[in-house]
Amino acid sequence: MKEYCYFIDFNLFFPINDNSPSDFISTYVGSILQINPEDENEIQIGKIVLKFIHIGEALNQQKNIHEIFDSEEYVVRIGNRIFDFDENDFNEDIQDYYNFTFNNLDLCIIQRIEILEEFRSKKIGEMVLKNVCLKFASSCGIFVVQTFPIQFESQKYSIPNTKWENQMNLKTLDKDFEKSFYKLKAFYKSIGFNHIEGYDDLMFLNPAIV
Repeated sequence: MKEYCYFIDFNLFFPINDNSPSDFISTYVGSILQINPEDENEIQIGKIVLKFIHIGEALNQQKNIHEIFDSEEYVVRIGNRIFDFDENDFNEDIQDYYNFTFNNLDLCIIQRIEILEEFRSKKIGEMVLKNVCLKFASSCGIFVVQTFPIQFESQKYSIPNTKWENQMNLKTLDKDFEKSFYKLKAFYKSIGFNHIEGYDDLMFLNPAIV
């Protein structure tokens, strides 16, 4: 049985818009790679996208935090639910859950992770997320992920039109939303994420507590 190595090749995207609010958001787009050590053959088996919101630096520069979140639609949707823009801090119930203990105020949103159909059920997604959280732990106050099953995200995968979409083959995933939702919640819980009352479709990981 072959023993493969796995890597994430990240590309970092951040604007240089001369003091624009979006300057405080960095996007990491990662290709999940499987490498055969015998012949060094490399194939992409997945993707991961992270959004880092550099709240601490923005506060140091006396920026309007809501304007920073508001510069990206997905980011502000999460931010409006978990951040108190009047107090410039995480919501009090989130702070209370973690006994008001955080490394810093910087936020990492795990926007999406995709594993090709052929490589699912091999614990690769678990391995990727554990390592991502470990590598970025020192530079992040809290990780948050929206536990929305990818097969219900949109209709664009109903008729695959790219090689990647064909390989993802989302139509084979469970069509029961509730079952898929709670299975995804259980997956994130198994790798250390927390459910906080009142945030049913979000889960959190605090590196300071871990």
